[in-house]
This record gives sequence, C-alpha cells and structure tokens, in this order.
Amino acid sequence: MLEQLCQATFAEHLGTVFQIQAGHSQPIKLRLFEATVIGAANPQHQEMPREPFSLLFHGPQNSCLPQRIYQLTHEKLPALDLFLVPIGPDEHGMRYQAIFT
Repeated sequence: MLEQLCQATFAEHLGTVFQIQAGHSQPIKLRLFEATVIGAANPQHQEMPREPFSLLFHGPQNSCLPQRIYQLTHEKLPALDLFLVPIGPDEHGMRYQAIFT
C-alpha cells in the first residue's frame, strides 16, 4: 500500500487532520502542513514507483512523541503505518516528519 502513495496523494489533504492512537485515552491530532518532493528517483532504478517525498505535520505544542512507527488514520485515506520523527517545535506546534523513498 505505501509503495503506491505519492506526494500528490497527500498534497490533496494539506491542512487536514490525521489521528494517532498512541496509548492515550484521546487520539493525538496531527495536521499535515507540507508534502514536498525531495529529489528525483534514481534513473538507474526505473522500477521505483515514485519520486521520494517528505511529509510534515504539526502536533500539540505541549508534548513530543518519540520517533517510531505510528498508525495514522484520516477520514479519506486508509490507515497508514508511518515512521514519524519529531523535528522540533515552531509557533504552530511540534513538527513531525515522514519520508518516503
């Protein structure tokens, strides 16, 4: 499933909320704020299904999830198991990144 997703799949959902059930009573909400192609696929590997891309999410300002695989749910996408890395806070909350190669 993940290999079929591309940057455009997520670009359609910029500004929308994804949820993580991380052992808390309430799901944690992450808002997708960036979906960026990060480089062209290696021409020597033409079987690669997509260009590499990055997703950036904002989460709650007052907590930081550790880097690991989380199941994210979204109302218009199937559940996804993504490796999220906290990359630090900004004025909108804690930022998390997922990279697809």
